[in-house]
Amino acid sequence: MTSNQIFITVIIFSVFMALVLLIEYLKFMKSKGDRLKKSPPANRKTIRQILENHFDYFKLLNPDEKDLFINRVYSFMIAKEWIGKESIVITPEIKTRVSASAIQLTFGLKTYILPYFETIIIHPKTYLYKPTTQMFKCSVTPTGIIELSW
Repeated sequence: MTSNQIFITVIIFSVFMALVLLIEYLKFMKSKGDRLKKSPPANRKTIRQILENHFDYFKLLNPDEKDLFINRVYSFMIAKEWIGKESIVITPEIKTRVSASAIQLTFGLKTYILPYFETIIIHPKTYLYKPTTQMFKCSVTPTGIIELSW
């Protein structure tokens, strides 16, 4: 093979690999978008109503802190994949209350989304945690999953 043939082969291979990476990236973005379509977040007005009715910590915040808190709850909510197990339907109230609990824990921090945890699974009651064969109310996994019983 001449140096020109090698050069052309490398260019063709590079273009092919770039196309493969682009296709995989587009598949990933589509699947992420599909997850959000299946489980839309609550709007900020609904979030505020739920927090006013069910979250004592929120009631103690001043108006600016309440706005910041709501924005963080919303950001947390849309950053996660939400899965309901058995009879659980993931509602705006569930998303808001779980998200608000996480935001309360991280409210003084700059990083509040907990990016390591990508998925939140909600069970209707205590559940069998297979690695230990015990019943759990909540758990986190090394694979970035938070599991809670409602």
